[in-house]
Amino acid sequence: MKDLLDTITSASMGILIIILLCIVIFSLMLHRTRKRLIAVHNRLKAEKQSLEQAKTQIKSLKKESAKKSDKIEKLNNDIMVASQSSEANARCCKELYLHIKNGGTTVTWTKQDYELCMAYCKIEFAETMAEIEHCYGKIAPRKQLIMLLQHLNYDYAAIGRVLGINSDSVRKNIARITPLTK
Repeated sequence: MKDLLDTITSASMGILIIILLCIVIFSLMLHRTRKRLIAVHNRLKAEKQSLEQAKTQIKSLKKESAKKSDKIEKLNNDIMVASQSSEANARCCKELYLHIKNGGTTVTWTKQDYELCMAYCKIEFAETMAEIEHCYGKIAPRKQLIMLLQHLNYDYAAIGRVLGINSDSVRKNIARITPLTK
């Protein structure tokens, strides 16, 4: 019986050692698997962050694209309005110029009237207006009109009639318009 007990004890010890070895091996395998899972988890986490950043960038680009599309649409509308407005302005400018040419005066004109008239004159008398701008720089539309009329050989009295002032005032106005180069 003692032999049987020794055999059972040694067999039990052998089984226990085998079980312990299995547990150790299984623990090592679990530890390695856990490390791999953690590495995979960290990679997935980093990729998820990259995807979130990409989504954010896409949203931002879509917003910018929408804003640019809106700007393009607004600019197209502005171009359409401007082209219609420029046609109306050209007609108005021509009427104002013809008013002066036919002996009309500018006494009741506003600054906008002068600007419109000069816009037309810049088209009609492009070379003369370029010469005036080159010689006198950026001057007020009323002064541009005075210089244009002088270049068109209007005398002081005729310019005075157009502006509704006397010829001495015309002479003084012209004297005050200083050329850029003397």
